[in-house]
Amino acid sequence: MDDLEGLDASGALGALVDDATLCTSELVTNSCVHAKGTGAVLLLTAEREAVRVTVYDEDRTPPALREGYDGESGRGLWIVDALTEGRWGTELPAPRLGLDGSEGKGVWFELGKGPSGEAACSSGAVEACRCAGQSCSA
Repeated sequence: MDDLEGLDASGALGALVDDATLCTSELVTNSCVHAKGTGAVLLLTAEREAVRVTVYDEDRTPPALREGYDGESGRGLWIVDALTEGRWGTELPAPRLGLDGSEGKGVWFELGKGPSGEAACSSGAVEACRCAGQSCSA
């Protein structure tokens, strides 16, 4: 998480660091706990007023918001959903990242505003996209 903390704390991204750190922690934890495979890769893209984080792993099973939770688990994606205002999703297939050569998925979120001042809704190989009422497709 040091990369996130290294973002310009005095600029527009500074306000996003805590939320980005928490959301990143949730996605990495989900990958470690639930995904089958040998590891995960994190991609951080920071722009002037926005940040996008994608966690890739080798399991093609997309995450889902669970109804209800217990004392130990089940809240992570709800936290990501709330902090990102629904701007998160899944990319299938994920690029081959050298983990074991297999394809998997990328789970991403965005925080901040794009160049137009509107919420950023990145393009790409997006299969499931929740973008605060925006239509997102590849």
